[in-house]
Amino acid sequence: LVDRNHCGACGNACSTGVDPACCGGGCVDLDGSADNCGACGRRCTTAAVQHSTAVACAAGRCLATACATGYTVIDGACCPNANVCGAGA
Repeated sequence: LVDRNHCGACGNACSTGVDPACCGGGCVDLDGSADNCGACGRRCTTAAVQHSTAVACAAGRCLATACATGYTVIDGACCPNANVCGAGA
């Protein structure tokens, strides 16, 4: 069962976190789960944010928490300087 109100078993309702969901028969919080970031199965990895060396799932978005040398974290993206920020978050 994968229904939010019957996750993995009848009557097992998901209520954990800000955005509870049933993913693969288990309850997760889509708001902050690194393996289910914003949607079931959407992994938050450094590949998701260009030039990142560390990431975290926050508010259902994969955001950089650290960047490669020469880049700075600005609003969850890795930017070459404070005035120029490329796509990646």
